[in-house]
Amino acid sequence: MTLGDRIKNLRQAHNISKKEFAEMFGAKPHTVTYWEKDTFAPRLDKLMKIAKHFDVSAEWMLYGSEQEENIRESAASEDDGTANPITYSDTEKQDRMTANVNKLSPSQQIRLLDYINSLIGEHSAEQVRDIR
Repeated sequence: MTLGDRIKNLRQAHNISKKEFAEMFGAKPHTVTYWEKDTFAPRLDKLMKIAKHFDVSAEWMLYGSEQEENIRESAASEDDGTANPITYSDTEKQDRMTANVNKLSPSQQIRLLDYINSLIGEHSAEQVRDIR
């Protein structure tokens, strides 16, 4: 599943039209179509807003994870505990990450790297707080 697939699934699972989704995140409906078809990826700031709005991680938005099955069903029905999460081996995760990163333009890849570095920095600060 690609970033575009995850965006489309989130939108459809919450019964949101492309027009409504575009308005929610400051885009145009045709831009949402481009995102969903993986023609373009949303800018990092928009990706973060989408992730926050739907209470999913940016990591899941970009790479997918074991949350995928639960996310697809979360808006449609109450979780009855019967969903089986999708799991991937480390190699599969790396392949998926590489494939998704390769779809980004060079400038998007740089922004992604900057974001990852900021997360690592935040993580380090969190570890320091936990030690105290």
